[in-house]
This record gives sequence, structure tokens and C-alpha cells, in this order.
Amino acid sequence: MKMFSLFVMVGLCCTALAQTPAPAKGTAEEEVAKVQELWLNAEQHGDAATLDRILDDGFVGSDPGGNLLQKSDLVIAAPGSQPRGFLNQDLADTTVKAFGKTVVVFGKLVDSGNKTHQIRFSMVYVKRADQWKMVAAQLVPIVTQ
Repeated sequence: MKMFSLFVMVGLCCTALAQTPAPAKGTAEEEVAKVQELWLNAEQHGDAATLDRILDDGFVGSDPGGNLLQKSDLVIAAPGSQPRGFLNQDLADTTVKAFGKTVVVFGKLVDSGNKTHQIRFSMVYVKRADQWKMVAAQLVPIVTQ
């Protein structure tokens, strides 16, 4: 009888383990927050290959001066890594909201050396072929009095 009870217990444990779901991937918000960090790092280090992967081919945006930008304006093939924009900027006050396969990120870029230089941004990501692609962005300088 003890042996039968042991087999039943082992069987129940194995059944429970087999039904345990695999760990889920991160939420859309978590995944895009990571991509947002990759974007800033790529911008800071002139990493054209990473920018090319993150930015959608149909990307459109505006820079802090109000100029319209396309992907080709941001992905500049240069020999070696050349530092580019947002060199001393850190992400701050970031809010990430998912709407199905679309995620909107709001936040600030704050100059780590001079906290008065800040840029408010909004960026839109869409999931295409299991990758989050930035499709739109708007960067606006925060004017302090």
C-alpha cells in the first residue's frame, strides 16, 4: 500500500510539473522599455546598425528644432562608432503604455551635467515580425523660465 501511495504521489507531481506553463516573455511595456534604452545607447555611440534595426523603414519624427526626420536622417553609415546626439542625456519620467501591438513611450531626456537642458519626447513603437520598431517620434525642448 505504501508503494502504491508513493507511485500516486510521484505521478501527481509529474502531472503538475507537466502542466506548469513556461515562463512568459516580458510584457509589451517591458520589452519596449528595453528597446528604448537600446535606442538611446545607439544614438549616444553612433551605432548605425542598432538604429537601423530599431527604426522602422517608414519612420517619421521631429527633432527638438521642429525639423522633420526620416530613418535615413538618423541612420548614417560612418566608419567606426561616432558619438552622435544625446551624449550626456539620461531617460527620466518615462511612461510606457501598450495598446495591442502598438506601444507609446513618453518621457524626458535630461542632461546629466546640466539638469536645465531637458527634452520631452513621445515615441511610438509597433510590433512587426516579433520585433518592436520605432515608427514615430517627437522631441520638444523644455523651456525653463
